[in-house]
Amino acid sequence: MKGMELFMQTWTVAKARDNFTELYRNVTDNWNEFLVAHGSRKNPKQMSLVPTDFLDVLLDKYFRFAVEWTYTQDDTAPQGWWTVWTPQLNLYGDGLTKEAALHSLAEAVIDEASYAFRDLRGYFGSPERFAEKFPYFRRVARLQDEAGHFPIEKVIALLTESEQGNNS
Repeated sequence: MKGMELFMQTWTVAKARDNFTELYRNVTDNWNEFLVAHGSRKNPKQMSLVPTDFLDVLLDKYFRFAVEWTYTQDDTAPQGWWTVWTPQLNLYGDGLTKEAALHSLAEAVIDEASYAFRDLRGYFGSPERFAEKFPYFRRVARLQDEAGHFPIEKVIALLTESEQGNNS
């Protein structure tokens, strides 16, 4: 439509750099999404800037963890053994108690997220695999405290959110 403003503006890297305060305020204060692209390239790749709070809400709503439990008691584990699996990341934890199994799973998720974030492109390898797993790893990464640690109880709460009835 003539005269209608674009609701998703594209800025060049140079314009974004030279007007970063304006760009930042537009994204954080006005909730606008901006695309930034290298202006001198023929087919520039674009980068999207969105408010982090919005991304958190989106991921929290649509990328929720679930866990599945198995209890084994046989000749190899006469006292019984719990195994817990999160299908979203295809990771497992195990232990003599449910709590120990969840702790083991949380450590596996933290380790895998840390590994993935060291080299996102290399870890995921394709946009499809990235889209499938990255939202879950990002939710875990947001739990990291200022010292760079992951509070294990928060990771466990995130992994078991579906069991806890947090389906808001």
